[in-house]
Amino acid sequence: MAASLPSCPERSSRANILLKYGVGSNPTTLSWEALEIILATATSVGPSGSDSSTLSGGLLKCEQGGCILIKGGHQFVEKEEVVLSSIGPQLIIAGGENAVMKSRALSSALRISTGGTSLIISCLSVLAEGEPARTRGRAAIPAKPAQSAVLVRNSEQVVLNNCYVFGGSKCGLLLSSNSEVKLLKGTIVDRSQGFGVSIGIHSLLYMEDSIVKLAQDTGIICSGKGSLLEATRSQILSCANCGVAVQDGGNGRLSHCEVKASGVSGVMAAGGAMCTVQDSIISGNT
Repeated sequence: MAASLPSCPERSSRANILLKYGVGSNPTTLSWEALEIILATATSVGPSGSDSSTLSGGLLKCEQGGCILIKGGHQFVEKEEVVLSSIGPQLIIAGGENAVMKSRALSSALRISTGGTSLIISCLSVLAEGEPARTRGRAAIPAKPAQSAVLVRNSEQVVLNNCYVFGGSKCGLLLSSNSEVKLLKGTIVDRSQGFGVSIGIHSLLYMEDSIVKLAQDTGIICSGKGSLLEATRSQILSCANCGVAVQDGGNGRLSHCEVKASGVSGVMAAGGAMCTVQDSIISGNT
């Protein structure tokens, strides 16, 4: 199924690099003077005339602690998993209007393992399409989906700001262990064939003004010792199983959220888990 890209009127690389959010325990607010330096030395991803046509190519040319700007309207295909690991003290990846990465990888489109390094991805659509159907001689070879769109492991300071994450046969966004991720300012996790978001042991997902929708299993599952979901002013919509499931020692906190039209239940807590719901709407769940 082709992804329908959301309208993002605020998708401006210059405006969105200037983030006024904390990342982990470290603030990332940039002055305009610092911003101008970053923009002047940024690696560009786009059509001919840019430093690279793909994100993977841009990473090879980008200095550690630098910035990658993906030009507005540029859509590119990554044939293999893009790995973000040794990125220096900080890396900013910012896309212009309708900057789209389509992935043919079968594991994950983006694999993030940055330790305590700050990673900010702003205004980028990540489509985990996997391998398309094809023919070999007279034989028809079916499409093979990617397992996840974004995999985060052992990463403490990851921000997805105004991003669009699409697909994944097992999960759209997976926090596998010891990770902290923030979904901010209109980030959408859409149409995973499994869980929308999975939060593993000793991992934290903080959501603000973001959406998880149309997962074919549970929208957000928070499971295992030390797993924590904090969602504020966010929506979990039209997921086939539960909207939010907290289990096996996990902890969930929902404030001013909407959980709507899930197949089994809106919010479920089981197996010694705790979930607090405050000033939220839970409706239309069967």
